[in-house]
Parts: sequence; C-alpha cells; structure tokens
Amino acid sequence: MQGGTPADDQPIDSVGAPRRGARRRATLPSGRAVVGGLLIVTSMLVVFVVASGAGRAPTGRAVVATRSLPVGHRLDAGDLALIDLDAPDPASSRLITDPSILVGAITTAPLEPDDLIVRSAIVADSGGDAADRPSHEVAFPLDRARALDGRLAAGELVDVVATYGSGDSARTDVVARQVRILDLDDAGKSNALGSAGQVVVTLGLADDEQVVGVTKASEVAAVVLVRSAP
Repeated sequence: MQGGTPADDQPIDSVGAPRRGARRRATLPSGRAVVGGLLIVTSMLVVFVVASGAGRAPTGRAVVATRSLPVGHRLDAGDLALIDLDAPDPASSRLITDPSILVGAITTAPLEPDDLIVRSAIVADSGGDAADRPSHEVAFPLDRARALDGRLAAGELVDVVATYGSGDSARTDVVARQVRILDLDDAGKSNALGSAGQVVVTLGLADDEQVVGVTKASEVAAVVLVRSAP
C-alpha cells in the first residue's frame, strides 16, 4: 500500500517491533595483532611461491617453529627448524635463515608449529645467566600515555618509574630496572586498549624486592614505563 510512513517500510521482528541496525564501533588493531597479521601475510606469500614452483627444487631456506610458543618465550635450539623454500623478495628480507642466531631471543608474538619466524616476531636477549632471568610475573593496568602511548611490545625491556605524592613534596624513584614486558593486553578486547585508554601490562620480575616495589607503586603511585636499552 502506498502512502505509508517510513516506519511501515522497516522490517518487523517476531514481536512486531522495527529492527534497528547496530553500528559497531571500529577499533584499532593492537601491536600484537599487527605482528600476527604480518606473520600470516608472509606465510601466505611463501606458500604461494612454493605452490607455484611445484616440480622444481626450492632455492631458499628459512627458520620455522617446531612447536607452539607463547609471547615472551626464550627460544632454544629445540624450538627451531630449518626448511627449504622459495620466497618472493618482499618476504625474504623478513625471514631468518640461521637458527643459531635466534637461540636466546624472545618471542613478541605467539607462534605455532611450522610458523615462519620473521624478524618482527622476536627481540634479542638482553644477556645474563639463568639466575638473572624473571622468576615472578605481575600484571597491572596503566594509562596508555604512561606506557609510551601504547608503542611498547612484548619482549622489550623497560624501567618502572614511580612518583609518590604531588607538588614540591613529590618523590620519584626507579622501582625496577630493565624488566621484560611479557605481554600487553586488554583483558580480552580486540585491541590493546582497555577502558579509559588503558593497557594491561605483564612484567617479568627477578626477585621479591622487585615484586613488592612494582606492586606498591601500581597501587599508590603514578607509574611510567621507560623503554630501556639492553
């Protein structure tokens, strides 16, 4: 029937109410999602070349993971294997062809068996023997602006700086030096931002003193993460 109102033209649900389209708010991908996307794109490029070159011997080599590896994992020889393949020029520059140079490196993205290991998925180990490696983990929310505007990544080293009080009586201390970021997350959301522009950071700490210092600072002080060179 012509001459109806706009509401007459809307679809009706089972109880007679017009259905309304819900517009989903777009979000930016996290750094870890970007790294994961790069891993997928690189793998697709290599698989395409291998498939298109079937019947002839591959001319290149690359390192892959032999098992599932979490973010923040320190690589050892058993985690790595070398395979033969052909890779296009855009992908070959990101591939690693010598497993020995990866031993001791830290993963900054999760890896599955047979995943290619690209340079953006690892960071160099900062050195130190087993006694110096993190034995504790602590996680806490932090304003994005206090975590280098969210430009930090798992595997990087940071200093934890805390300011207690305010005004002229404020005191600023470094409560932990060169601690490793094990993860940056948002408690299950699709990007690395939590509520009110926060990130949830997980740090690997070496001893009880660091655990107490960082935990207290996260509760009563203004905490800033400072990127630290190895």
